[in-house]
Amino acid sequence: MLQTKRFPVFGFDKIVRCEYTVWMPPLSDNASNLTCCRRLLGALQALGLVALLLSGCASYNSHLQAQSFAESARAYGLAIQWSDYDAAVNFLKHPPPPEDLAHLQAFKVTAYEIRTVKFLDDMSRADQTVAIRYYKIDELIERSVVDQQTWVYHPEAKNWYLQSGLPDLG
Repeated sequence: MLQTKRFPVFGFDKIVRCEYTVWMPPLSDNASNLTCCRRLLGALQALGLVALLLSGCASYNSHLQAQSFAESARAYGLAIQWSDYDAAVNFLKHPPPPEDLAHLQAFKVTAYEIRTVKFLDDMSRADQTVAIRYYKIDELIERSVVDQQTWVYHPEAKNWYLQSGLPDLG
């Protein structure tokens, strides 16, 4: 007779429930049958734990990449928010021409708000939408722009770089 029993398997920070179908012989007074069932149950639990740990390594690396992205995007956002474009250039893989950087010095940012963040399945790229409010120093008229940012993860450097460049102000 086949019976189904559920065994909870515990992950890193959440509970995952898996269902195993286990053949359990009818219980009798025979102690060897009970010992056999306990061994089989222990083996299945160990096998489930090993499978969970192996799948957990990949998700843990993805978690680390997402955390690294959050730190990079936050630091970049603070640099833009303080209108520190020289610091913001450090998040680019290729720095812009000096005349583009000189053009940005004429603008002050008043607000930087992250709207959406989307990761590719393999966590190698992140698309982020940001709303930026700013004004030109000599005009004092506040304007806004929606900046579509593309961030790329470089595994050799273990760092995220902004591929889309600095925001287009003005």
